[in-house]
Amino acid sequence: MLRNLSIRASLVWGMGCLSAIMLVLGCLGLGSLRGSNDELRAMYAERLLPMQYLSQVVAALEHSRSGIAAAILNPADVEADMRALERSLAEGQAAWQRYDAAIVTDRERQLALQFSQRYALLVRQGVTPAMEAIRAFNVPGATELYTQTLSPLHAQAVMPMAQLMSLQREQGQVIYEHSQHRYRLLFAAYLGAAGLGLVLAAVMGALLVRALSRPLAAAVTVAQGVAAGDLTQVIAPAGNNETGRLIQALRTMNENLAGIVLKVHLGTQAISGASVEIAQGNRDLSQRTERQAASLEETATAMETLTRSVSCNADQAREASQMAQQAAGVAAQAGAVVEQVTQTMQAIDSASRNIVEIIAVIDSIAFQTNILALNAAVEAARAGEQGRGFAVVATEVRALAQHSASAARQIKVLISNSVDKVDVGSRLAQTAGSTMRQVIDSIDRVSQVVTGIADASDDQRHGIGQINAVIVQIDTSTQQNAALVEQAAASAQALRHQAHELELAVGAFRVARLAPPAHTSDDPAPLPLGHR
Repeated sequence: MLRNLSIRASLVWGMGCLSAIMLVLGCLGLGSLRGSNDELRAMYAERLLPMQYLSQVVAALEHSRSGIAAAILNPADVEADMRALERSLAEGQAAWQRYDAAIVTDRERQLALQFSQRYALLVRQGVTPAMEAIRAFNVPGATELYTQTLSPLHAQAVMPMAQLMSLQREQGQVIYEHSQHRYRLLFAAYLGAAGLGLVLAAVMGALLVRALSRPLAAAVTVAQGVAAGDLTQVIAPAGNNETGRLIQALRTMNENLAGIVLKVHLGTQAISGASVEIAQGNRDLSQRTERQAASLEETATAMETLTRSVSCNADQAREASQMAQQAAGVAAQAGAVVEQVTQTMQAIDSASRNIVEIIAVIDSIAFQTNILALNAAVEAARAGEQGRGFAVVATEVRALAQHSASAARQIKVLISNSVDKVDVGSRLAQTAGSTMRQVIDSIDRVSQVVTGIADASDDQRHGIGQINAVIVQIDTSTQQNAALVEQAAASAQALRHQAHELELAVGAFRVARLAPPAHTSDDPAPLPLGHR
């Protein structure tokens, strides 16, 4: 099919197929990006924002208990504490309303309804009465409400909230797994399309190369045959495109040239003497032959100098190759050191993260100790005069717990900063390792190039030696040619008449008029070229 298509049409066809493949790959990529964007938007709107709202509600829930406890223990600024508690409850209620508007599943709606009921009961029966008692400076009543009503209701409200948080994490995991599954499918489809595209591109390229290279190779063969003097070639047609027309033109040229060469060949057989012009040329040739002999001697001397230079270049190239190999070894050692640094930074990062987790446990223990000390202070207050010493101890324990929590938070901040710095150092070490590997590859390539230069220099040295031998042979032949020129001058006069006829026959090769017809049946048959 491609034999009858023009080169332009073949190239347009091939580029069109490749463009179609690129379009398919682009559509797959755009579809993948769109799907990923939809899943990220769903993750943000349906899971991350609800988790943020739930975190605000949890903070308000915890503040409802801790604020009452703080006001009981330190009733100095009751009104400010109550206003802060009311603001916290209002913020929690607003966050809950935003979360309630973003609920998606029925299970989530059920848990949200359960928490809403328990939270309303906590505020109505626990927090609000306790706040009223505190504002009335009824500390025993507030303490009793805290221990008997508020704490149990708080524990009941925490359970559905924990389930909601767990459900959010599970739904986020589902979205993540779905995204991973979709990624694997799209990745496989993209690889399949890319592989198919490569196969099609290879097939089209092979067809185009075959359609173009075969006729061109045939044309080169014809031209080489004509240059070698073989005008008996059989040239078959090769299609109707540009290369086919080229082959047809070569075929016509070969036939016409065969007729012209036949005439020239017949004319040269009739030349039996020499002409005056050739005799003069022989004398000039004799003089030039003598000058050529002198030039050959100078050339031989220059070739010896060049041989020494090439040998020196080969030796220096080998030294450069050895130095490049040594540099590659040093760079490889440096790369190994950088790899060890990277592994050490990763180990430090892992240990720092473990410390952060341990500090979180310490902070949790300090918080629980604070709560226990608070409860102990309440019990000591209820015991009256007998529990005063125990209350002092509980207060000290609570202060120590608060100091422990503060110290744990400070250590956590320091460790977090250390983790960030270790992470930066790890990335820098990895970058340095990659750079060292690139340096090693570059040095290896330089070593290969220098080795190639050394081998080429050896080949040049060997070739120059052969050239010296050839020059010696040329010098000998030149001297022999000088003697032959003297002999040829004696027979040059006899060529005058036949040279005129030969000039008439070769006159058909005039530029822009090279259109002689091919030989017909009336022309004499071509003679073998070996008989010229």
